[in-house]
Amino acid sequence: MKTLISKTVNRGWLKKQIEKGNVEIKCDMILTDDYAFDAAYKYQKEESWRKALAADFKEQDFKYKSGRAYWNENGTISWTMLCNHYYTVRLINK
Repeated sequence: MKTLISKTVNRGWLKKQIEKGNVEIKCDMILTDDYAFDAAYKYQKEESWRKALAADFKEQDFKYKSGRAYWNENGTISWTMLCNHYYTVRLINK
């Protein structure tokens, strides 16, 4: 019998990992209602990983009802903040 393991990541846990300095992040896409801006700035996509700093986030970023985070097969986390901010997160070894 297969054991079901939740792929959902608790965003409170994610916040703690960021505060501990255990996380790198990159923006996959931010959508606005200005389609020309989005296209011109390539949806604000980041190609490089950067250290996730607690100061870059607000408390609400971890609590938005439309937000979610889940584990990917490759060990990264897909994090949707609001319904239009998309990030990939990975844990780092210190």
